[in-house]
Amino acid sequence: MRIEKLASAFIAAIALAACQPAPAANEAHDAVAEQGPALGEFTTAAKVLSMTDAGYPMYVLVVQLPDQPTPAEYLLNAAEVDLGDLPQSAYDGKNVTMTYAVVAENDLFDLREGDLSLVHDAPARAAHWKEVAGVLSGAEQATAGDLPSLIAVTDANGNKTEFEYFVTPQIAAANGKQVTAYYSPSTSQRVKALRLAVMPAK
Repeated sequence: MRIEKLASAFIAAIALAACQPAPAANEAHDAVAEQGPALGEFTTAAKVLSMTDAGYPMYVLVVQLPDQPTPAEYLLNAAEVDLGDLPQSAYDGKNVTMTYAVVAENDLFDLREGDLSLVHDAPARAAHWKEVAGVLSGAEQATAGDLPSLIAVTDANGNKTEFEYFVTPQIAAANGKQVTAYYSPSTSQRVKALRLAVMPAK
């Protein structure tokens, strides 16, 4: 799950674990999840409303897009995003041109070795979760930095399912072993570049 879903706004999906939707609702959920937003890189005009620390170097950027009734949230990695040699504070409340990428990822909710959960306080299983069983890799040691590790579960056919997740000592101890991951496919919107909007000449 990236950065504990990178602030509480991004781990709200865990609340789904408390209620098991009816089969028809599950089918509708899966259809929407599979369709999802278009993947790729996009550029748009926007107005920066706030930039909230989500555990350095990650921030949650809230912007107002043209012709959109409500603000939109994007993830911003201060160590990677192109800010055009300006400090982050230069964009507060300003009109900008924003380039962002919509990327596919998997939200990991539980990882089990046999009947043992390796995730502290893992939520109750939700009906829409997917699961994959196979060998755990990429979790050689507990995550030491501010960003999650990239781990994977490779099934018997060689298919690899990847997750961004903070590796704990319990998960590291299962590296190279047979595990079952319970997850939900999703997308995230990540800022690639910000530029102050160029005002038209008078």
